[in-house]
Amino acid sequence: MFKADAVERGVVQILKDEYKISDVGEATCPENQLVAPDVSFISIVEVGGVDKSVKITAKSEDGEYEVGQPH
Repeated sequence: MFKADAVERGVVQILKDEYKISDVGEATCPENQLVAPDVSFISIVEVGGVDKSVKITAKSEDGEYEVGQPH
């Protein structure tokens, strides 16, 4: 299972570093999400003071995941 707090920190960092979004606030991800390839879930991230949905997709059983664009 993913640890929500670790994923939340990672999502914020990826949006800032890889997507170059400067006004990223806090992220909220659901608890106890399965770590298995192609399993997805939605996190909520504050961007520019507005809550946006971000799709998180597990890429491996080792905890690697992909962060989608905020919508």
